[in-house]
Amino acid sequence: MVDFNFRKVTVGRGGEEEEMMSYDDVEIEGMEWNEELKAYTYPCPCGDLFQITKEDLRLGEEIARCPSYSLYITVIYNIEDFSTQSGQRKIAYY
Repeated sequence: MVDFNFRKVTVGRGGEEEEMMSYDDVEIEGMEWNEELKAYTYPCPCGDLFQITKEDLRLGEEIARCPSYSLYITVIYNIEDFSTQSGQRKIAYY
């Protein structure tokens, strides 16, 4: 049995806010870039991967979702590393 340490977070997507339980807080440096998925990934206990795209990060999203399971993680990162400045993207690659 997997022991979960949930934390309540409020997320907004599509103009609606919902409260849900975050499985874990993960630093972006602890995630892996997956070229095939075009997303940062982190292992989910179900065997799949939590995923969040650079565009999501640029927009201020901090919730990475698992497509196969109902768990979410909160991604800790500096939004300035993914912001657009002078028409050029300043994206940090980890």
